[in-house]
Amino acid sequence: MGCRHVRYALAIAALAALGTPAHCAPTFDAAAFWSMDAIRKAPLDVEVISTKVDNGYRVDEMYFTSEMTPEGPTRVFCPYARPEAPKAPVPVVLWLHPGGGHGDAALALWLAQTFRCVVLNLDWSGQWVKGPKEFTKWRGPGSNMYADQYNVSSGLKNVSLYHIVIACRRALDFASQQPNVDMTRICVVGGSWGSYLANLLAGVDSRVKYAFCGAGAGGFHEDSHSSIATGVNALAPDLRRQWIAAFDPASYASQVTASIFQEAYTNDWFFWLGDVLADYHALAGEKRLLIRPNSNHGIGGRDIPSALFAWPQYCLWGEKPFLDVAAGSLRADGRRYAWRVKGGEAASATLYFSLGKACWPARYWIALGARKSGDHWIADLPSEMAGLAAEVFVSVFDAEGRPVSSEPVSREGVDPATTPGPLWPDGAIWDKRSGADAWRPVGPSAHSGPFKPKIETLPGGALSLGPTGDDKSFTVVTNSVILASGQAAAHKGLRLVVNGNGQAGNLKVILQRDSNSMREVACVDEVKYPATGSATIDLPWNDFIGPAGSPKEPYPFDGLRLEGERPAGSSITIESLEFLD
Repeated sequence: MGCRHVRYALAIAALAALGTPAHCAPTFDAAAFWSMDAIRKAPLDVEVISTKVDNGYRVDEMYFTSEMTPEGPTRVFCPYARPEAPKAPVPVVLWLHPGGGHGDAALALWLAQTFRCVVLNLDWSGQWVKGPKEFTKWRGPGSNMYADQYNVSSGLKNVSLYHIVIACRRALDFASQQPNVDMTRICVVGGSWGSYLANLLAGVDSRVKYAFCGAGAGGFHEDSHSSIATGVNALAPDLRRQWIAAFDPASYASQVTASIFQEAYTNDWFFWLGDVLADYHALAGEKRLLIRPNSNHGIGGRDIPSALFAWPQYCLWGEKPFLDVAAGSLRADGRRYAWRVKGGEAASATLYFSLGKACWPARYWIALGARKSGDHWIADLPSEMAGLAAEVFVSVFDAEGRPVSSEPVSREGVDPATTPGPLWPDGAIWDKRSGADAWRPVGPSAHSGPFKPKIETLPGGALSLGPTGDDKSFTVVTNSVILASGQAAAHKGLRLVVNGNGQAGNLKVILQRDSNSMREVACVDEVKYPATGSATIDLPWNDFIGPAGSPKEPYPFDGLRLEGERPAGSSITIESLEFLD
């Protein structure tokens, strides 16, 4: 068992131990806690409020009762789409939106047509997120998903997550009562918080046979500093043990028999990759993994196809199976890595290599092409990186471009964050060879759409940065900066050459430690650049101001962020960003 796998096993063992308080309180009884006997005594009382038929498919906007409470019934809004005249019973997809979203009839109809099956697009945000006309009306204690996620002190059933899972199970009850529904083929699909819920539901309801879980999982162990784990870690130890036993999907993972596809992001600050991997490693049934490098919860990174649609199609309709990386086959011999693929022939493969021992969200991943050699795929590290500590994983792609990844393995060696030395050719401070691919946008406007900041590589290695759409601000970051104290001491600071392209402005240059995490330390310098011409601006280390109480020289740094404001659609050119000698 590799070093990384040992740590996963220890994390799962620690989670299991947390299920029983230290003072020998009774072990958590999951079967009793999740029993539906009393809840199912209340009728579903289905109310259809609108219907639409399109191209042989029908969608109903409907409400049903999930639970009776002292404040009245919880009425769940759950658009229900299906083929009008199927020739045989069809499978079920339960679609769980991300946090802040809502159920949507148009989406349910489109998904039913895409998957050729029944789709339930359950609304779990309810009245706590403003939006459409129709939404779930939560009632009773613990009903606010966004306030009561960790409300254990008044009882586990006053945690909002309990009520959401019950609503999901009642939606499956509804499906079981409909004609032409094959309840042996149920797939739950979710993203972000919806992914977490899909993981949890697969652990507590054996009717779930398949799941696609994108950017969210369990693994809330004590050394996690992800933003999602903050609320769990703030609980008193006894309450924390109770919450983890009941609501951490990793607590159920070893009993899950559903086929699970887990899609994760290397720099995700909501659900840290290490936490997701601990959950994934413990899953007992068929499983696949896709890791997206240099991406924070879907922001940035290489354009790699998702299995969001391909996995349910494979599970529900028996379409072409997915490849897999043979467990334990990823091994190093010097600076050469080799691994085997099972389940078919891979069309291509890539090795991803992240230097040092930084926290998960602060890591930078280098892509290295691989080649086939006999029954193995192989890839060679650059010679200058052979002795460095790292995390390594591989992704393989079939002929249709569908990717799967291995679990990462650890590589022992020198940590460049504590031992100075050049990482990039010609002593560059960042991975200039990758150009714009070494950077990613940051912030709420960075997710997608017309406001995503632009990052473009120009001839000669310069960068063009700026806002798009109607937005006026942009923020970009690269984690290819790995700056040890000794390396910083060998230079005076940074030298920036910037062209305002006709518009003067200010630019914040920010050095980060524990970048993108809840522990982040940021040291900021702000410069002015003119409207015309190339301005050379020197930034000595002493000009970077850190938060109160931070060390005078808070090295190592593992991120460099640039922030600015510009007229919509304009850009600046970063002609050079180097060490100041």
